[in-house]
Amino acid sequence: MTPQDFTATDLRTLLDRLKAAEGELETERMRLAACGVVALANTPESAAAAREMLPEYRSASLDDVERAVDEQMRLRSEIERLRQALESICEYWNGDSNETATLDAIHHAVETALAALENTDAR
Repeated sequence: MTPQDFTATDLRTLLDRLKAAEGELETERMRLAACGVVALANTPESAAAAREMLPEYRSASLDDVERAVDEQMRLRSEIERLRQALESICEYWNGDSNETATLDAIHHAVETALAALENTDAR
């Protein structure tokens, strides 16, 4: 087919298809950008703000990114909780070599560790 074989209607159809494809491409670009923005928003406040978007920019990939970010925030929270439990264990015993103080510190360490582990997800 040569360029002379195209009618004005053919050209209008091709231009319409090109415009539609450009629109679809722009939507896909925004979906990709949304994944990047949500991936970097890993605090509860920033995650909530980053997830506010037009529905056409949502995708299955974005849902996957959101789940991964939620898991990262959950794990960060769990690490902080366990860090605080360890800090409590370390601070409780003051280095006293008295047998009663040592046994009391051991008891506190065991109770704190058990409580911390009880609330930990086994994954």
